[in-house]
Amino acid sequence: MSSAAPEALRYEALLVDLDGVNRRWRKTHDDAVEAAHGLPPGSLRSAAFAPELVELAITGQISDEAWRSNIAESLEREHGVPNV
Repeated sequence: MSSAAPEALRYEALLVDLDGVNRRWRKTHDDAVEAAHGLPPGSLRSAAFAPELVELAITGQISDEAWRSNIAESLEREHGVPNV
């Protein structure tokens, strides 16, 4: 007796959404925002996905609004760019 699953039950991929929302962050949008505000390339993602901040957001310890506010504060602190 074979332990292999029948062909109909095999999966090609598994999508797991850990925070309740699937998001796509488009790099072209990031590039435009960074250029418009005089930010170095990659700074937006670096601030947004800093481990100490993104973990709070994806585990529900801070709201999406608080996460975004913290990103803006980080960018201002690091690059002196207010109101991003």
